[in-house]
Amino acid sequence: MSFEIMVGAWENEDRYRFPRGIVRQRFSKHIVSENENGWWRLAFAGGPGHSEVNPGKSRLPTGFVVHNPPDYLEFWEIIAGILRDFPCVLYWPGGGAVIGSLGTLQHLPKDMVETLGIPWVSTDPERIRQYVWDNS
Repeated sequence: MSFEIMVGAWENEDRYRFPRGIVRQRFSKHIVSENENGWWRLAFAGGPGHSEVNPGKSRLPTGFVVHNPPDYLEFWEIIAGILRDFPCVLYWPGGGAVIGSLGTLQHLPKDMVETLGIPWVSTDPERIRQYVWDNS
C-alpha cells in the first residue's frame, strides 16, 4: 500500500522528545541503507522492501514518518512496541489513530483528538496492522 503513517510523541499536549537511537535500534536489523536526508530504507525477510522510515536528523525527535508501511508482521511488532513503551500515537492522513495505552489519550492535544477521533487502543501488532489497512 502506498501511503504514509506517522508516529508522534506527546506529553501534556506538548511534543515529547525521545532519543533517535531508540527508533534506530528497534528498526536496526531491517535498515538496508540510509540517504543524506535521514531516510532509512527497510527490508524484511520474505520479500523486497521499499518502505522507508524518517525520524529526522535531530538526536531527540518527536516522532517519525513511515513511507509505504509494509505488511510484514515484524514491522508492526516494532510499531506496537513503540506505542507500548512511549507516549506515542500512530496516525495517517484520512484515517484514524492508534495508541498503546488509554493513559496516552490525556497527553494528546485536544484538537488532534477532534480531528482524528478518539484513538483506538491496542499493542497487538496484527490488530494494529488490520486496523490501519481497514481505515486507510
